[in-house]
Amino acid sequence: MKSLTMEKRDALGAGDVQLHLLRYDKTSSNSTGNYLYLLSSDEQDLFKFIELESRRREFLWSRLFLRRVLSLTLGKEMSELKFSRGDFGKPFLEASDLQFNLSHTDQLIACSVSRHRVGIDIERVISGEKAEEQRMLLAKRHFSTAEQDYLNSQPEDSRALVFYQIFTLKEAYVKALGAGLNVPFPGFSVPLPLREKSRWGGWEFFTRVLSPTDIRLAHVVENPNNDFCRYEIFDWDQDYLPGGPLFEHKMFQNN
Repeated sequence: MKSLTMEKRDALGAGDVQLHLLRYDKTSSNSTGNYLYLLSSDEQDLFKFIELESRRREFLWSRLFLRRVLSLTLGKEMSELKFSRGDFGKPFLEASDLQFNLSHTDQLIACSVSRHRVGIDIERVISGEKAEEQRMLLAKRHFSTAEQDYLNSQPEDSRALVFYQIFTLKEAYVKALGAGLNVPFPGFSVPLPLREKSRWGGWEFFTRVLSPTDIRLAHVVENPNNDFCRYEIFDWDQDYLPGGPLFEHKMFQNN
């Protein structure tokens, strides 16, 4: 176990990327309701309109997780963080150059932090004949011609994973741009052939299969100077979400 203490807040350099993962049990009795006041008024209103309890918990935990990560990185209290939104709705920190992005899927929340624009996306790989039909429809609608050709050229037993790899990379790239739906998915291609790390147009693309192997993570970071990027991956324990910085530390370095 390793703590990201306040003394570590200046360690995030221009080429550093931190990926924070929180795996949680949606049936856990661990309550974060006492921390609702830390959310913005808009977020509190959204929380109140979510009817399903598991979704309410996911919404709240993801926002608290983001604030815990940023507070430790900046050496501030969670209550001190002030957020605003850009022209297309992407949130940003006031009075800080720190860039961040958030994604969540069933029982997993992922947060990315860097000094450059970032986008992150995680998706659970769904198998089965019906899921395959849905994937092909989505590929025709959202993939470029090059991406569709690449997907169709893959062995049948690996197409599901390849589809999610392409789709999550596209999601992460659009999120990093911060332009929302104004970027048409078929209008660009992710770097092909697919690799764990690729560079294209001033951006670095990173993808990985998480354990368990049915979750695909994709990350994109702005890298205009073609700098060496150093990745750190942190696995958090849900018991430390509201008040503590302890989590398992793992590191991946970009070669």
